Amino acid sequence: MLTPLRVVLVEDHQAVLEMLLDMLQRPGHLQVVAAVATLAEARTAMACHRPHVLITDLGLPDGNGLALIEETRLALPDTKIAVISVLGDAATVVAAIRSGASGYVLKDDLPEDFSQFIRDLMAGDATLSPAVARHVVQLLQTDLSEARQAAMTQVALTQRELQVLEFIAKGLSNTDIGMRLGISTYTVGDHVKAIYRKLEVRNRGAAVFQAINRNLVNR
Repeated sequence: MLTPLRVVLVEDHQAVLEMLLDMLQRPGHLQVVAAVATLAEARTAMACHRPHVLITDLGLPDGNGLALIEETRLALPDTKIAVISVLGDAATVVAAIRSGASGYVLKDDLPEDFSQFIRDLMAGDATLSPAVARHVVQLLQTDLSEARQAAMTQVALTQRELQVLEFIAKGLSNTDIGMRLGISTYTVGDHVKAIYRKLEVRNRGAAVFQAINRNLVNR
């Protein structure tokens, strides 16, 4: 029997919290061990339950969820972190990714199958909503000056790894990438691991950030 994935939810809007609880309590190997509304409560829940997954809003009554993300990344490096927020501007998204979030979705663009979203998050699969991915790209395009481009160094990715990276930047899952390239999902996963290693990152969001910063993908 599979061990349930322990999930901590942090959301101060009661209606949204109830909706997320309903989505996560559908059949699946998930267990919501805590559903809290404040940063203080979240810190207690994280220390008590040491969950596999943290899902957090950013604007909390007693602080910013970015602090919780950074603390979790340091204290529980194996815990996967996703942000659910009304804030979709590129600067906020990039700040969350830099802090340690592996996924980011907008409250008005929640996936229909949220349990699958969690499983994708655990697998390191695509967990940036298309709207969020576009915002990140737009910010990086704006910030990327000619001086920075000249100073960038290329990473020794293979042609196939570059193809996979292009699709990651477009928000495709491993399964979709495999179908596009005519290779297995497992092979795609191997390429993704190689990309992470070469770019020195730990998740897809950070890989996209580095890829655009290093001018490795078409913009």
